[in-house]
Amino acid sequence: MGRIPRVPKKREIGSGRSSLQGQHLLQGGALLAGNAGAPNEYRGLIAELDGKPVGIAHFLFHRHGWRIENVCYLQDLYADPEARGQGVGRALIETVYSAADAEGRPSVYWTTQDFNTQARKLYDRIETLTPFIKYQR
Repeated sequence: MGRIPRVPKKREIGSGRSSLQGQHLLQGGALLAGNAGAPNEYRGLIAELDGKPVGIAHFLFHRHGWRIENVCYLQDLYADPEARGQGVGRALIETVYSAADAEGRPSVYWTTQDFNTQARKLYDRIETLTPFIKYQR
């Protein structure tokens, strides 16, 4: 892979948002046509490197039983294996943080598999591991 290019400024792309985190251009918007801006709808981000998609994130805001404000759930985070270690995951997470901050949603959370050691190295550097264990039907 080539060197990560610097993108000179933020730019708007369609009806979605575009933001720069680190050296990655991140493009985002509503995932389903007709749902742009709908409350609690999934939103998506694509990280590009040299014009090639190298990462994605899906997130949504939802109500929470223990908070007045909605919270943000980062449901999917993926970086192309060839782009890992170049800041793609961090840039996606930080862009989700920016979206949450812009909407007054200070809490962002996600889950990962306990054996996802490479991703957990990043997560352990930037956030706090909680003691919660997930059960599912």
